[in-house]
Order: sequence, then C-alpha cells, then structure tokens
Amino acid sequence: MLMCCWKENLSCFHHLLDQGAGLNLSTHYGFSLMEDFEYELNVNTIGKEKLLEAEKMLHARQESDQQKIESQKLMAAVNNDDIATVQQLIQSGVNKEKSTISNLAPLTEAEVKKLATEWYNLLDVHGSLEDYRPLLAEEGLKMEFPEGTFTGWEGFKSWYERVIGIYFDQVHTLKELKITSVSGNKVEVKIVVNWQASTWNPPAPKSERIVMDAYQTWEVTRSPQTQKPVIQVYIVDSMEYAEGSAKL
Repeated sequence: MLMCCWKENLSCFHHLLDQGAGLNLSTHYGFSLMEDFEYELNVNTIGKEKLLEAEKMLHARQESDQQKIESQKLMAAVNNDDIATVQQLIQSGVNKEKSTISNLAPLTEAEVKKLATEWYNLLDVHGSLEDYRPLLAEEGLKMEFPEGTFTGWEGFKSWYERVIGIYFDQVHTLKELKITSVSGNKVEVKIVVNWQASTWNPPAPKSERIVMDAYQTWEVTRSPQTQKPVIQVYIVDSMEYAEGSAKL
C-alpha cells in the first residue's frame, strides 16, 4: 500500500483499501501504515495533493471499519434479546444516518422464521393482546384475513378479539417459509401453514374441526425501536381444506 501511495497510484491504493488491507500492520522499521503515512504527510511537499487524497481514503476506510465493529455489537445484542443494550447502542450513535439498520443488518430467513414461529404460537394459546405488540409494525400495518381487511393496531385488536371467541384448540404448523424479494430493510415472504381449529355454532350438539393449509404473503420489516423483525403486511392468499374439514 505504501508503494502505491508513494508512486502516486491512487487507484491501486484505493483497490487495496477496498480489499481489506490492514491499516495497523508494522513495517520492518517498526512503523504502522498509519504512523508512516502521518510522517510522510508532514515532511513531504512534492506530491502532497496525492497524499491528501489518500488521507481521505484512509479516513473513510477507518470510519467504515468502526461502523462494522459497532454493527456487530448491535446485532449481537439483537440476537441475544438484550433490549437495554440495543437501546443504549442506538442512543450512543450506532444507528446514524450513514449507519442505518437497513445497510447494517438485512433481514435473514432465520429471523423471519423465528418471528413466524412466535406469531403462530401466540395464536395457538390465545396470547394476550400485548404479547403481539412486539411482532407488529407500529406504522403501515395492514392485515387481510377471510373475515376482512384490518389496518393498524386497533384493526388487529378488533379482529383478534372476535376470532378468539370463535376458534379454540388451535394448532398452527409452519410447513414452508421463503423470502421471495428484498427491498432495503423489508422482505416479502411466502408462507404455507397448516391450521387446525375447532369451532362451535350453537345450538349444534357438537363442535366442528377445521383442517386446512393456508397460503400467506407477509411483508416483514425491521423495527426502528427494537431492531427486531415485525409484520407490516399480512395477507391470506388462499386456503386448501383437507377432506372432511369444516369450512369457514
């Protein structure tokens, strides 16, 4: 890297920086690249414009390295469900304009699968409304169920309070989950889930059992508050009933 710089070959210098060349490796006489560069910048007058350009490249690389270090801290806290550390890192400036969560941590299929598993588990046990808040986007929430289209938290609340009074002994089994498109920090997900539930329509003498595969499309984004994936759009595309199943 030093040879590239001293020969004023900035394209070579820039290429080596992009390839991850070490900035703190020592020369045979004991100086690191950064120390040697600072020395040459102070004593050289010939070709100083090229040195100043190289200095800008070095500083940009140092800033990029620091952002990567901080983003790793942030993602470690997210994966460990350490909300206090996540909030502390964000407040300390990890999630700045040049270091947004969208370019630090694209959503992964593993994260989305964990979200889906938590969602279906809550439906099975008729979880409390507050249990669902961390799983749903605060803005732009839209949900299309067989019962209708519902928007925002209040829309979800009205749907949920109705259906938990209709269906019981629910079992959701996630069969397929695949990310089909990525746009920034948002992903589109195709899901196939097997849903089984009992329902009773009085004065019928017995309950009925619904058994079906539901085909769904989700749009999942990363919450700016918790940095965790949340559902923003939830659409039931179609349903395939098992033989003998009751119908909605």
